[in-house]
Amino acid sequence: MIARRMGFSERSLHRQLTKTYLKLGARNRSEAIAEAVRRGILDLDEPPARMSEGLMHAEGRTLV
Repeated sequence: MIARRMGFSERSLHRQLTKTYLKLGARNRSEAIAEAVRRGILDLDEPPARMSEGLMHAEGRTLV
């Protein structure tokens, strides 16, 4: 389970994802990824560890 690996409960992870979707103006995960790429928050060519770091702290501000 992804939530456990990140140290969150499933409910906490769901809330964080929902907040991220709202901030990105996305209705679902696919739209959130597309918007994050469009804004330059997420670079799909970067290794996964760097992508999650980038999403959490994009442009010097915390998204979630």
